Amino acid sequence: MDKASLLGDAITYITDLQKKIRVLETEKYTGNNKQKQCIVPEIDFQARHEDAVVRVRCPLDAHPVSRVIKTFREHQVIAQESKVSTTNNGEIVHSFSILTQDGAAEDLKDKLVAALSL
Repeated sequence: MDKASLLGDAITYITDLQKKIRVLETEKYTGNNKQKQCIVPEIDFQARHEDAVVRVRCPLDAHPVSRVIKTFREHQVIAQESKVSTTNNGEIVHSFSILTQDGAAEDLKDKLVAALSL
């Protein structure tokens, strides 16, 4: 084999590998989206006199706050109450009232930051 043929074969091989990478990345991306889209939350709507109560339930692994809850459980922290609200800046604020045992909340902030940074 001469150098030109060897170089041509190497270019073809690298091009094929790049195509395979793009296909696998696309499959991975669409697979993750399909998995998230397949989860349909349970929605409960209760109309009252002048307002209504809306409850949305979904599996913990599918919910954005799942890493917070898992971190709480790992550190024996009990979430007694939870409240979600929005700000005028377009942010969502999720507040928790927690019950801890034996000072388990001391390093909880660092653990939550680590869990949410993944």
